Amino acid sequence: MKKAFTLAEVLITLGIIGVVAATAIPAIVAKYRKKVIETKLQVAYSVINSVIKLSETENDSCDLWQYPTENASSSKKGTEETKEFIDKYIKPYLKYVSADILKTENSVVYNVDGSKSYISDSLNKVPSLMLEDGIWLIFIPTVQHVLSTTNYRMIVYVGVKDKASKFIQGKNLFAFIINSSSGITKISAGRSDWSCGYLENQRSNFIENCKKELVETSGIVSATYCTYMIYCNNWKIPDDYPIRL
Repeated sequence: MKKAFTLAEVLITLGIIGVVAATAIPAIVAKYRKKVIETKLQVAYSVINSVIKLSETENDSCDLWQYPTENASSSKKGTEETKEFIDKYIKPYLKYVSADILKTENSVVYNVDGSKSYISDSLNKVPSLMLEDGIWLIFIPTVQHVLSTTNYRMIVYVGVKDKASKFIQGKNLFAFIINSSSGITKISAGRSDWSCGYLENQRSNFIENCKKELVETSGIVSATYCTYMIYCNNWKIPDDYPIRL
């Protein structure tokens, strides 16, 4: 006659399974979440690159485009000019499923510490273009009076969140920079004078700037530092990435 398990043995076994699951499942979920971010950032980079190149075939080099005279966040005129810019130079060359002005609570941009980011004022006034795979692209062009002092033409925010989540810089909101000079356009994960070697020499600064609210006259925000850390690690989130995903 086979010996049956006692109730105590069954409970102990279930307890062990529960402990193992409680330990393993969060790690599996976190690994999956990181993989999704890594993949979507690469897709976004490729899509942005294609959009700019296609637009340039019909509208000349992007350093010759008609940029807004005022910021979208500072005036109604700037908002309208930015929409016109996107309608002419971006939308015709991008396959998207929606182009909404995001004004819900879940479209507010936050910093990792929970404070509201100043970039919400811009993102809530221009169309957020959502791709079929759930990637959000928000193009913010540079205003005309800045163009003469910088090669920076646009910042493109990339959201990888679902509709129920909030935008958090470095967690589900990242940023690419579009630079153009003398007819040569470059889509970059960082500033035109950055390199992956520079990041390694300044790694502690990148880590610090990734996780805090940052305002630079060049238009660089904390999400740019976060994106560059991933870009320079072969599109993989590095072990010392400062924001928990």
